[in-house]
Amino acid sequence: MSDYYHDDPVEFSEPKSKKFPALFALLLFLFAGGNFIQTTLAANISLNSGGRVEFGQASSIATACSEGSTLAVTPKSEFINSAGAGAYYVKSVTVSGIPSSCNGKDFNISFFDNTNNSTALPIFETSTSIATVWNNGGTFVEGYLGTGTTITSGSGTFTVSFNSPVALSGDAQKITLQSTEHKSWTCADGKRPCALGDPGPGGGFVTFVSAGFNCGPTATATCKYLEIAPSGWNGSDNEKAAWSSSAQRYTQIVGTGGMVSDNNTYSVSSIGRGYLNTLAIIAKDNSTSIAAYRARAYQGGGLSDWYLPNVAEANQLCQWTNAQNLNPGQYCNSYWPTANNARWGAQLGGLVIGDGENAYYWTSSEGSYLTGRAVSISEGVGQNFDKPRSYLVRPVRAFN
Repeated sequence: MSDYYHDDPVEFSEPKSKKFPALFALLLFLFAGGNFIQTTLAANISLNSGGRVEFGQASSIATACSEGSTLAVTPKSEFINSAGAGAYYVKSVTVSGIPSSCNGKDFNISFFDNTNNSTALPIFETSTSIATVWNNGGTFVEGYLGTGTTITSGSGTFTVSFNSPVALSGDAQKITLQSTEHKSWTCADGKRPCALGDPGPGGGFVTFVSAGFNCGPTATATCKYLEIAPSGWNGSDNEKAAWSSSAQRYTQIVGTGGMVSDNNTYSVSSIGRGYLNTLAIIAKDNSTSIAAYRARAYQGGGLSDWYLPNVAEANQLCQWTNAQNLNPGQYCNSYWPTANNARWGAQLGGLVIGDGENAYYWTSSEGSYLTGRAVSISEGVGQNFDKPRSYLVRPVRAFN
């Protein structure tokens, strides 16, 4: 029998708790949204009134994994005051009586209004409409895409609380509880901490992991990871472009839009500034054929924050490629001992390895008003070359 049921929503006008056969994988409850205490206080209060089937009252439900046992589901509402006004929001759901047959499964919880049985209400974090709790061998933890919830785990019971609730309790007229096969998090989902070599949210690979560095278009955000675009990112493994157009070959970029002279800087303070450099280049040279423009135009993973790495970021790509211990500020050298780990980069990134100019990648660091800085990813060697010359291009992105 399938471990996932999905039937049309059913409403119940009777207030009493009821038991239903295990044939049904989900049960929908009718909530009396207008029956709540309407007292405005200066702080948050928990809502738990009696009467008809409503928030604070347990109802019985059977899911596919419960094998005939019924679970008790108790939704709770909370009044949230805001600038002299306020409203009741769906704050938490408690599920209890969970048997061991549900170990290893995900529980998915959604709320619906009275007008749409196919589109769930956003319930937390602005737009998330499904709260997932993973039954990890009897211990209940945050499930897939569950960031924004707090899970309290007990023996055969859990409470999932919504840190930033957005569903008005008056709108939440029905609830569904479904048991499904467990879906694991990945770094690519953007909801699990990333490790070196993980596939990233943009479809590339994580090449640098840090406790935090400045990033973003103004270098005021904080990021933890660098991701390199995948091999063949622009239809070719050996995508090449010029640093600048011939018309702008003598144009100095340093001093534009936060661009600094970092052509020989490998420090951690420079990691993340490649975004600033890339924007500064494009501000002075709007040619669509240059390396900075191509890197910014890339939208792998549907993301628009790709850019051309600076020297410090290219140095980290070199360390990752050569499986060296990633030490920000430490100059990459292909002759140093390597970690020999499959999560490191040569076989994953598809970067060109070798001697000579054919293995150089443009960075967004300016060498002089005449030159840009290019780095050999395989050796860590950096040199200044005339801006109109064509070298390899590989975008990166920083994210948290």
